[in-house]
Amino acid sequence: MSNMSPVQDNSRPSDDHQSAAHGMSSAALARRRLLLRGTTASATALAALTPIGALATSQSTVYTCIGTSGKEGLCTLSGVQSAAHSFGPDTERVPAGGKSPGWWGQSNKTGEPKRPWPVDWREKVSTVLTMAPSNLRSLTLFELMSKSTYASTSERHWLCAYLNAKAGEQGALLPYGFPYTSSEVLGFYLTGNQNAYSFFTTYLENL
Repeated sequence: MSNMSPVQDNSRPSDDHQSAAHGMSSAALARRRLLLRGTTASATALAALTPIGALATSQSTVYTCIGTSGKEGLCTLSGVQSAAHSFGPDTERVPAGGKSPGWWGQSNKTGEPKRPWPVDWREKVSTVLTMAPSNLRSLTLFELMSKSTYASTSERHWLCAYLNAKAGEQGALLPYGFPYTSSEVLGFYLTGNQNAYSFFTTYLENL
């Protein structure tokens, strides 16, 4: 994939962000509302969303991980590249995390996913990863994740990030959190954002 410029987001959370909330658990919705309070109407480019930080007068939630500094910091594309952050007393810190491709790809004795998926594992790859090469498009999502033949493909890791985001939206990763929505993950994928790809594979395939 080429490294293209990210899509600008100069408005409030889009309809995609709103539709992503449908079907979320009450706990996940509450956490998502806290996270969205940290974003503003002048949000920066999608590829470097403003780290979700504490508001001046109210509590907020941030996702944290060990960044390049070797210390706890904001678990966002830009946050992991920064020096260690200080968090105010009203900031709730939630560890960020996501399952690995191998975790999602484990099968039971009947050849189905060993664990529940946040989407229909029988869907075709082309329905989610619309830019996938022709040899992957007709596979099911689970075939892409479970067959070692495709272990080195970037689509496998993009799908992993998408599944982690979906699981996070449904509250299935608690007490961990995933710092981006499934719509945002697909936005990174469609723009060929290699910084996002590196971020997901380095920091968020850790559970």
